[in-house]
Amino acid sequence: MTADYLLFILLGFTATLISAVFGLGTALVTLSLGAWILPVKEVIALSAVLFVASTLAKSLLYRQIIPWRAAIGISVISLPFAWLGGLCVDAVQADLLRRLLGLMVLASLAMSRFSCGGAKPGPVTLAFGAGIYGFISGLLGSGNLIKALLFRPMALGQTGFVGMMAATSVLTNVGKLGAYVQVGLLTREQWMIMGGLIAAAVLAVIVGGAVLVRLEARRFELGLQVILVISALLLLL
Repeated sequence: MTADYLLFILLGFTATLISAVFGLGTALVTLSLGAWILPVKEVIALSAVLFVASTLAKSLLYRQIIPWRAAIGISVISLPFAWLGGLCVDAVQADLLRRLLGLMVLASLAMSRFSCGGAKPGPVTLAFGAGIYGFISGLLGSGNLIKALLFRPMALGQTGFVGMMAATSVLTNVGKLGAYVQVGLLTREQWMIMGGLIAAAVLAVIVGGAVLVRLEARRFELGLQVILVISALLLLL
């Protein structure tokens, strides 16, 4: 295994650790920084291995806290919209949509600073949000910002929020992984780095889980807001 692959595994561990503590950030770190280490297509494909391992590990760790009925519903609804978003990649001005998404996230965060908390979303809102999440995920590669805004008012608690973010991403990530295998972006020759990424993801989830249960709610919310702001600003660039 080359030094580049070892560095990418270390990056995957760091990204997953951030996500294990705050619920998102894996894609932000691996896709933006990984391209400086490996070719972009290889980064996207190998990141899918990391995403599957980390979301499965977090879903298992918080299985007793996750509201599975809502998580499964959101996962199932988002799948066809993710496929639709993938079909629209060439037809839609993705750069414009990316900037609009960034502005929406910043506006939502600004509004939350002047309110006592948003209303808990009902079934219709969750279904609508799941569709938007799926479409954005298929079009832009990741839609976790949508889910974060959707889940924040649900009073899930810190571990519930992290678990819900993971559980609703499993099916989408598995689908992406299968597609990358089918088109040849992931092969048997990459088994060593894939194994390293899986081990790094599981270890990061265990360490992150230990940190999360000791993290004060105020610091958790602050860290989540920082990640959302950074993600939104990157979308605007």
